[in-house]
Amino acid sequence: MPPRVLEPNLAQDLPSPERSRYFTPAEATALLPTLAPRLTQVDALAAAHRAMRAELRRQGIRADQREALNQDALHTRDQARQILEEIALLGVEVIGIQPSRVHFPALLRGNPVWLCWRAGEEQVAWWQAPGDGSSARRPVRDPDDGSWEWWH
Repeated sequence: MPPRVLEPNLAQDLPSPERSRYFTPAEATALLPTLAPRLTQVDALAAAHRAMRAELRRQGIRADQREALNQDALHTRDQARQILEEIALLGVEVIGIQPSRVHFPALLRGNPVWLCWRAGEEQVAWWQAPGDGSSARRPVRDPDDGSWEWWH
């Protein structure tokens, strides 16, 4: 099953990741223990939100039930959006959910690239050029050779 991209009502008006921040593979990997559980929460909240919206489309729901369910759906959406905003403020771009996929802005020999991570991967070990699709991910060869440091 193809990964879900962020739903428009979850991603709408989210702040852009901090673009002045660049990550090395080691720095991005070090953030995974913080990011992974938060992304798991977003996945669960997005699934719950979709289920509530589907229920709202169902015929025969009493008005009071509809209003309560609508409020629950809005609250669930807001919780997911808050987590996504917190992640964006770290400088990380969430590009998909279920499974979670993120990009970390990086410089490879002074050129802007994305370090890539998908849920289930133990470390940030892939990169891609801006504009390339996820099928163009390339392995990080030697994360400690200096290629990933800031270039002035």
